[in-house]
Amino acid sequence: MIKSVFILSVLLSQSIFFLNHIVDEVSVGNTVPSQTQNCAKEADNGDYRYEISSDLNNPTITFIPLNGNAGTPTCILYYGTGTGTYPGFTITPNVPYQINASQGAQINFYFTYSYNGGERNNSNNPYSFTVGECASSDATDDATLSSISVNNTPLSGFSAQTMSYTYSLPIGEANVPTVTVSTSNANATYSINDASSIPGTTTITVVSEDTTQTKTYSIAFQQSSYALVWSDEFD
Repeated sequence: MIKSVFILSVLLSQSIFFLNHIVDEVSVGNTVPSQTQNCAKEADNGDYRYEISSDLNNPTITFIPLNGNAGTPTCILYYGTGTGTYPGFTITPNVPYQINASQGAQINFYFTYSYNGGERNNSNNPYSFTVGECASSDATDDATLSSISVNNTPLSGFSAQTMSYTYSLPIGEANVPTVTVSTSNANATYSINDASSIPGTTTITVVSEDTTQTKTYSIAFQQSSYALVWSDEFD
């Protein structure tokens, strides 16, 4: 009888250990770290930032130059899953590039780009994100913007936490640019008050879904300062 109880106890202990081991394995295998911080990020060297769209399938990746002439004349996006060599695709700075990837796939990617006559890349430190994890924020008190575009071009240097921007227009440009935005939380509301003239300031006021938070972004539009002036008034 004692021997039977001992054997049963051993078997029960092994079964519990085995089940716990399986639970641990499943938990670890299904845990997906938050990708929010990877959906829009500035490069460590400050040359550019990238933005990933919120599409659940086939999202876009946008390379946005911030410094020098990053990405001009050459900008290549390499992406794939797992490890190994990824195919490269020529992209245009500030223009979203749609990748072919389904929801749940983990995408690793990096850029090779021209910079002041040379070339740079981050192949030794690629970025990664899970397709579908860049969807809008669910936080009801989120009153931030996820993007700002001026005349359909992403605003250079945009950050959700930066409220004020200065935008230089070509000399002689008198038309107030069209500003479009996206909110981090799709249920937040916003209003855009366009500048009345150039120079002038366009403001975007965002109210969180639960109406407890309000943020105001501003873009000061100004004409470039310098122009070549020719004069033939000689005595």
